[in-house]
Amino acid sequence: FPFSDGNENGVNEDEGEQRTHESAASLDDNEKAATPTYNSSKPKWWKRLSNRKATKSQRRAMREMDAYRFQRHAEVPHGKRLTDWDEIFGPLQDSTERRRVWIELGCGRGENVLALAHRYRSDPCLSIIGAEIHQSGLGNIFVRLQQAQQRHAYWTGYTTFGQIAYDKFQNVHPHEEENPALNRGEWSSETHSDPYRNVRIFRGDCMKLITLHLPEDLVSRILVTFPDPFPHESGETLRLFQRDTVREFHRVLEPNEGFLCLATDHQGFFEWSLRIMSHSIDDIGSWKRQEKVDRMKWLPAISSYEEKGWREGRRTNISCCLESNSAMTFQVCQANSA
Repeated sequence: FPFSDGNENGVNEDEGEQRTHESAASLDDNEKAATPTYNSSKPKWWKRLSNRKATKSQRRAMREMDAYRFQRHAEVPHGKRLTDWDEIFGPLQDSTERRRVWIELGCGRGENVLALAHRYRSDPCLSIIGAEIHQSGLGNIFVRLQQAQQRHAYWTGYTTFGQIAYDKFQNVHPHEEENPALNRGEWSSETHSDPYRNVRIFRGDCMKLITLHLPEDLVSRILVTFPDPFPHESGETLRLFQRDTVREFHRVLEPNEGFLCLATDHQGFFEWSLRIMSHSIDDIGSWKRQEKVDRMKWLPAISSYEEKGWREGRRTNISCCLESNSAMTFQVCQANSA
């Protein structure tokens, strides 16, 4: 992803959140009506980045590990949505259990998807889908999946959000029992016959996954991690958060239990997302802010993108939104890297 300059205005964290909330709440009907819809047709420079070829070994891994790709049966008509997750993951061993599916949109090099699979490895009912369009990121994920299958182990080379980060990011509370280890060993010591059996990777525009394949009320958690902010005004329609995309997120999330989580280090995009959530009140109900969000539950890994932002002085903004029948509970916190 192209990097942005992030927050450089030195706004106080609490004041910034309050002003963002007030400005979002004060938008009138004309401004709501003027909110653009999502434009999936990206500019040429963006397409050049996303179409940048993966390496030869990465392309080979993508071919050989095709079983981990999110794919439908050939006889399924185009545009027909899923009826249940067994079509993608196969049936659960215990048919009385309920499957929970988390989807990470724009999963990049896959650090967080693989970290989540490792973290919840003892939960057979949790399945994870990572969606990514950039070939180099996809190639990296499939190489890790291939190596894991060969070693019968989980990849643990990701950077963990632990005590070192907690000292800097007081608003974000990891579990106290979490090991504060950074730069961990590359592979887990325990062996597994098929470590990532509950992971699937969707190759392409993440909104196509949401709109074309997923039915109502079937997703437990949607994770939007460091999407391209398209910081210029001319790129507003390209941003992932729009009123129509938020409606789609709401449509596929489980009633009263589904979460929409966002992580971004671009202050402008974060404020834009808050405004979009405010705009969506008429569509899907109301929301309210809470002070703390436990990122360890859904964002345990520090990606190379996020780490670069920390070094350059950007801060990570995190929010979670709980879907309900008539309202969405919106949780917001900001973590300052200074």
